[in-house]
Amino acid sequence: MCATSKPLPEDPTKYTADALYALIVQSQSKLPATVQHGEGPFVAFNRDGAREPIIWCFNSWVEPLSLAHHIGADQPIYATRSLHALVFDKTAKKLNRLALARLLTQEILKTHAAAPKVLGGNCQAAPIIEAVAHLLIQAGAPAPRLIIMEHELAYSYPGHVLHLFGRQSADYNPFLQGRDPTPVWGRQYCSAAHGFLSAGHGQYFRAPAIHELCGYLRSFIDDAAAGCPPRTGLIEPPTSLFR
Repeated sequence: MCATSKPLPEDPTKYTADALYALIVQSQSKLPATVQHGEGPFVAFNRDGAREPIIWCFNSWVEPLSLAHHIGADQPIYATRSLHALVFDKTAKKLNRLALARLLTQEILKTHAAAPKVLGGNCQAAPIIEAVAHLLIQAGAPAPRLIIMEHELAYSYPGHVLHLFGRQSADYNPFLQGRDPTPVWGRQYCSAAHGFLSAGHGQYFRAPAIHELCGYLRSFIDDAAAGCPPRTGLIEPPTSLFR
């Protein structure tokens, strides 16, 4: 039986929704002039690609620039970012995660005609996209499939989750810490898979790990777009197209 999505707690916040919106939008000024934005807190990369879009929360704009380049022009990515390097107080960042997730969810519901099938997030951005997924479900959307890098979900999730960890990421990879999280995932999610990237923490959007990440993403997105049953257990990435 799948888990259910429960209402998220109300987090206190030091920022208004308008202030959070402004922080994210103003940070887009660091993007190259060739990147077209204007999606509020989201930036569309490979906008004209024909594949199923992915919505991803990153920790800087360098990460989606690299991913969009390596994964191919046919893969649209609607990118936003966490408060990493925008808010420097750790407590303030944590207190504003849910407020930012609510803002992003409102933007998704307002600007995307169809409910997203795939959401992703890495490290500090992963708890934000986790909250977005629950908020979308509570708004009536089907549970998106999640790609979560270097983070273990705080809540049960009524859908499929692919966890990705670095092979050299001792601080974030539970398998390097002597524990096997898969029994917990089996109780916490409808279904789960996991895989590994050949790098340490923070190195996943550059070679060689970016090639493996692209393989995971294209395969995962293809399955979601086709409505295929999600693959479970340990998954090795198809990387031959990205070398």
